[in-house]
Amino acid sequence: EGGNRNRVLSVPNNPFVKFKATVSKTRERNITEGRRLKNHLVAKAIKIAVSGHGNESDKSGQPKILHLLRVMFMGKNENEMIVGVLHEIIRGTNMTKEHFPRSAGFADVCIEAIIVLNEEDMDRIVANDLAAIVKRNDILDKINTVNQFSTIDQEEKRTVYSDALLIFDE
Repeated sequence: EGGNRNRVLSVPNNPFVKFKATVSKTRERNITEGRRLKNHLVAKAIKIAVSGHGNESDKSGQPKILHLLRVMFMGKNENEMIVGVLHEIIRGTNMTKEHFPRSAGFADVCIEAIIVLNEEDMDRIVANDLAAIVKRNDILDKINTVNQFSTIDQEEKRTVYSDALLIFDE
């Protein structure tokens, strides 16, 4: 039976073969364009973060952008990545929520999560699913990098961050 199928497909100018090739090319193009669009939005978020935080250092003296990128890479999807890299863009820069680039093409859910995270209202953060995920990632990164602080500060920071993490793990 498999031999008959191969003979049908090997017929010159077989419309089924042309259709299959067209579908395959269309599927490949859609996948590629979808990736490009997602990469474009994440790349746009990174550019905004770099322009806002590019010259800043965190409390340990490391470039602030490294923390933002680590939080971004903890994200499991495009929205988590976008919000991860922009989670401090308003409170950490001269940008205001009124001047946040809403025309950048980010989903409304991303913009709302970014605004909520920058207001630092824990009740609102916990109530916003996307903001809560990113805040948890933010805290996890801070726990992972607490060793960069002096020994005296390490225990205090670990306690503060661990207590904060409990809010999201309940």
